[in-house]
Amino acid sequence: MTKYFGIIFLLLICTGCNGVQSPPMSLVSMPLTSMENKELIRTVEKSLPSNTDLILPLKTEQDKITLLKNDHVIRHAAVFYKGENEATNLKVGLFSNLKGDGWVKSAVFPLEGFDISSVHVEDMNDDGDDELFIGTILGDHPQQQKVHLLTQNEVGVWSISPVGQFHQYEIGDLAGRGNILYALEFNRNISAKLLAYKMEADSLLSKKSEVSVMEYVNGYEKMLIGKVNDKDEGIFLDASQGANTGQSMVIISKNGQLTSATEEVGFPLYKPRLVFSEDVNHDGIIEVGSLYEPDGWDDVSLAEMPWVHAYYQLTSDNSFKMVHERYADFDAGFFIDFPKEWYQSVTFSKEAGPNELIIITKNKKKKVFHVKWLPTKEAHLMGANWKTLYVTPSNTFFIPKEAKYIAYENYVRLLAELK
Repeated sequence: MTKYFGIIFLLLICTGCNGVQSPPMSLVSMPLTSMENKELIRTVEKSLPSNTDLILPLKTEQDKITLLKNDHVIRHAAVFYKGENEATNLKVGLFSNLKGDGWVKSAVFPLEGFDISSVHVEDMNDDGDDELFIGTILGDHPQQQKVHLLTQNEVGVWSISPVGQFHQYEIGDLAGRGNILYALEFNRNISAKLLAYKMEADSLLSKKSEVSVMEYVNGYEKMLIGKVNDKDEGIFLDASQGANTGQSMVIISKNGQLTSATEEVGFPLYKPRLVFSEDVNHDGIIEVGSLYEPDGWDDVSLAEMPWVHAYYQLTSDNSFKMVHERYADFDAGFFIDFPKEWYQSVTFSKEAGPNELIIITKNKKKKVFHVKWLPTKEAHLMGANWKTLYVTPSNTFFIPKEAKYIAYENYVRLLAELK
């Protein structure tokens, strides 16, 4: 639903290298597929000042040149940088190839802040010209962003304007109404609201709707746009609250207006540990994440609790329907997606050792699954009656060589697969 970074051109920059010397991209290597790509790199190398640090936006996994379209064709590129050992003085440099006769440096704009927190490329009014949203960090908290908007006119000349200071923001098209900027203003314990901005024909953003959200939380950790159910689309907000607890909220967009679909606070919106909303079963609908303590474990501390993660869809009549359950062991590094026959009907045996998990029926009469793990360097100590599931640098995972357990082996996966 939301496009992150538009079309991107990867730069593989040496991680952990600071103070890039002249030329500023001398540590850059990249797969080159055309002469135009090579020329773009040469132009950037020659154009940026010496002693320049290229900046990786915090919400990316790799360094990038961001490519942008003009009249539906890639004709612009942007990089972010600042001088070596400079805390501020951020800049965005723009490069253009409007006539197909070569890349040239076309503009440089200063950005207020200490670092680049986010970058979004969107064609906000579906005219074939991309807009560039840049979030920068003004203080120590990475979720307080000042958002800058770069727009291009009919001949591809860029200008910059401030949008506002937001806790979180995302861009998406709900119900086919065109791309909307959804921005979260948050002043802890005082006020919080979600705002919707639409770009008009003059490339200016105008506020179309707003709705109050939870102000008595520590902060909003995730904001997600997508389908709520078969009829509705909206925004999912996951907030941290207290030492470890979490709370979620679902905002529906109907006829361009934002309304809260979850006014009542309770299960599964409030949770003793924060669980993020996600499309956990890959059906195109986002679920609210929650958790519950398994049967028979009410005498252990919250820190020792083997929580069962449960995921709920908000139906069109504003009730919650549980659609998935999962157990995750973050220390060992694996999780189990429960088959439907286990939902609300199994628990964990307290007789299991420190490096094993035994799943049993709630009446304690039947063992339904068993998994063990050992440090990989000790994996040879397991007996011949155990089947190896996964081998990682730290742990090796096993299940008994019995048909009733092997039937569920594909439900066990490594946590690394969730990233």
